[in-house]
Amino acid sequence: MESISVNYNTNKMKISQLCEKSGFNRSTIRHYIDAGLLHRPLKTGGTVAIYDENHLEKLKRIGHLKEERHSLSEIRSILSQEIPAISEIEQLVRGKREEIIEKAIETFCKKGFIRTRIIDIAKAADLGKSSFYFYFKSKEKLFIECVAHLAEILLSKQKESWDDVKDEQDVVSSQRTGASLYFNYFNYYGGILNSLKLFLKSDNQKMVKLAKEAFRKFLQPIISYHRLTINIGVMRELDEVLVGYSILGLSDIMGYALLLNPQYTLDDIVDFGVDILNHGTLACNAKGEREYQSGPIYFDVTDSQGIKTIIWNTSFAEKKYIPGSIGDGTFQINLTDISSLVINKTGSIYSALITLITGSQSTLEIKGEGSLSGQSQSGKVRLPINKIFRITRIYPDDGDVPISFRGLQND
Repeated sequence: MESISVNYNTNKMKISQLCEKSGFNRSTIRHYIDAGLLHRPLKTGGTVAIYDENHLEKLKRIGHLKEERHSLSEIRSILSQEIPAISEIEQLVRGKREEIIEKAIETFCKKGFIRTRIIDIAKAADLGKSSFYFYFKSKEKLFIECVAHLAEILLSKQKESWDDVKDEQDVVSSQRTGASLYFNYFNYYGGILNSLKLFLKSDNQKMVKLAKEAFRKFLQPIISYHRLTINIGVMRELDEVLVGYSILGLSDIMGYALLLNPQYTLDDIVDFGVDILNHGTLACNAKGEREYQSGPIYFDVTDSQGIKTIIWNTSFAEKKYIPGSIGDGTFQINLTDISSLVINKTGSIYSALITLITGSQSTLEIKGEGSLSGQSQSGKVRLPINKIFRITRIYPDDGDVPISFRGLQND
C-alpha cells in the first residue's frame, strides 16, 4: 500500500517522538486510543502512524487528571465535556477529502460516471489508487458526496437571499439569485444529473438506491425553500416535493437551452424560468381576466427627433432590466413591469421617470451609457440612451399594435 503524502514538521510526529514528549509508553498510548480518550492517528502506510500536537496536549491533560487520582472512566467523562480542538490530522483529512471531491466533480462531468475510473480521480488529486480508499469507500460513495457538495454550493450561496424573504418581491429576487447560480454551475450539474438518471435505470438496486439518495440531497434545499415561501403566504399550498422535481426538470432543460442556443443570454434564461415558474403559460386567470400578456411584449419608442418605432424582444444594455439608483438604494426595474418611461438629462446624469404597470411611479437615476435594443419590423434596432425620449408599453389585444406586427417571433 503506497503512503499518503504528509509534510513532516514539528507539529507532526511518529509514536516514538510522542512517547518521548509525553512520557507515556507505546502500549499506554494505544490503549488510550482504543478506549476513545485519543483520536486515531493518520495511517501513512501498513505500519506507520502519524500523531499531531493535539495528541500531545490530550496526553498531558490525561497525565494531570491521573495525578489528581481520577479513574479512566472519569477522565473520559471530563474530556468529553471539554470542547475538543480540531486536530491537525483531522484538518488534513478534511482538506484532502474536499480536494478529492472537487477533482472528482470535474472528472465525472467530463467523462460521466461509468467511464470515470478511481485511478483517474486519484491522479487528479495527486493520490495513489489504494490511498483513495482511506478517504472514500467506493466510487459510488464519492459520487454521492459530489452531489451533496454541489447542493451545498447552491444552499450556502443563496442562504443570505433566503433569510431576507418577506414578500413576493423578495421571493422573485431570491429565485433569480438561485437560477443564476444554477446556470453558472450547469457545466457541473448537467453531467452529474445525467449520471444520476442512468443510475435510476440500472438493474443494480444498490445503484438505484444511491441515485435516489443523491436526488434527495440535491432536491432538499429547493424543497425547504418552497416550504418557506408557503409558510409566509407567498406561494400557494402545493406538494413541495413535486415542486422540487418540477423546478429541477425545468432548470435542466433551460440549462441545455443556454448551451445550445447562443442567441439566449443568461438573463434571458433566468427571466423565462422565473416567469414560467410563477405565472405558467396562461394569459388569463380563472375568471378569464388578462393577468399576463401572451406573446411578445411591445414598446412604442419615441426617439429625440420624435420618430416612433414599435419594438419587441427588448433589452437595455443587453439585459432585461434597467439598472439604476433611487436615493441611496440600487434597483433593477424589469422591462416587463414598465408601462411607460421618459428619459431626462441633467448635466451628464440621465434619469428615467418610470410608470409601472401597477400605476406606481418613481425616478431612476441611470448609471452608464446604456442603449435600448430590440426587434422591429424593419430589423434589429439599437438606440443609445441619449437618443431616447419616451418608451410606452402597448398591448396587441387593445388594437395598439398593427396587425402586421402581431405574432412575430424571434429571428
